[in-house]
Amino acid sequence: LVIPVLAAAVIGPFSSFPADAAQAIQEGAAVGRATVLAEHDRLLRLARDNWMAATPVDPERTDYLNRAARIRLTPHTALPKDHLLMATSRDGAGEVLHGTRRYSIRFAADAMPPADALWSLSAVDMTGRMMARKPGRSIGSHRDLHYNNDGSLDILIQSTRSRRSARNNNWLQCPQGRFTLVLELFSPGAEALEGRWSPPAVQRDPDRRAQPVD
Repeated sequence: LVIPVLAAAVIGPFSSFPADAAQAIQEGAAVGRATVLAEHDRLLRLARDNWMAATPVDPERTDYLNRAARIRLTPHTALPKDHLLMATSRDGAGEVLHGTRRYSIRFAADAMPPADALWSLSAVDMTGRMMARKPGRSIGSHRDLHYNNDGSLDILIQSTRSRRSARNNNWLQCPQGRFTLVLELFSPGAEALEGRWSPPAVQRDPDRRAQPVD
């Protein structure tokens, strides 16, 4: 699978090959591309449903299909030890996140995102585009956040600023339709890298539970 893909990418035109060899290379490239795309789609579904880490795996790992799919999923990311990315598109009840509703996420005082450098939470639409408006396009340790008396942190997630969110800086703006939450840990702690920490479930505001979803 790997050799035909590399041959097609590096050699280019097939005119110098015998007809049967050129056809085999083209077929191999098509199969390889389709296989990577299928694995990419599987990882994307897992990431959106389960706060799965979507960062490329360590280069020493020999599962080349998984590596290729993860690199295609997040081509801009560094190694997990430098940049760990997690994503979900569902709330704690298993329903899709949608901008017609209001949500919150609470990090306990002893379970903050483990990042030695910084962490950031953002909301992107289903094409992967982040909100363009400021200041609500991302939130995290780079912002002046309001913590509760017990040291916990509540982040409000909604498409427009409300009286509740205006009281502090803990508002994260989300798209009007379906969206995905993306949590990025820069220089993540060992508990995150080893799977001993995961983000808390996203909670829906009860006064908006009846809102329809497209």
